[in-house]
Amino acid sequence: MPEKKRRNEVIEGFLLTREWRSTRDGIALTFWLATPEGPVCVRVPPHEDVMFVRRDTATRDGRRRRVGLTSLEGQPVDAVYFRSRRDLVAEAERLRSVGAAALESDGKPDARYLMERFVTGGMRVRGAVHDHGTFRDVIATDIETAEVTPKLS
Repeated sequence: MPEKKRRNEVIEGFLLTREWRSTRDGIALTFWLATPEGPVCVRVPPHEDVMFVRRDTATRDGRRRRVGLTSLEGQPVDAVYFRSRRDLVAEAERLRSVGAAALESDGKPDARYLMERFVTGGMRVRGAVHDHGTFRDVIATDIETAEVTPKLS
């Protein structure tokens, strides 16, 4: 069956699996959904992984940015962004070795992405859709939570 042209679309489905991987361009996420029309593979373009450090903590690696957040103790924190999970883990371990806190460094990128969007099962995806016949592939431009009741076999 010939592949159909990509088109922008909104798809609602129920999350079945999720995965992340480091690429040279950043952290790539893949989610598989069950939809009434069949399986959908959702790909999130590569982006940066993140952890937080107290504002007075010196970091050696990553791109640091001030954010309007505080630790559980009420101390202001900065976000530190990394293009690879390996670099984030190395910096978090280095910080812990000198007695500094690396906040939220243990959360997996796929779990963080879904949690920040309040996705626990059902999701609404906007993006470019490519129909492969047996499944659809979506390059996501937006993902949000949705009320979806799956019909699984």
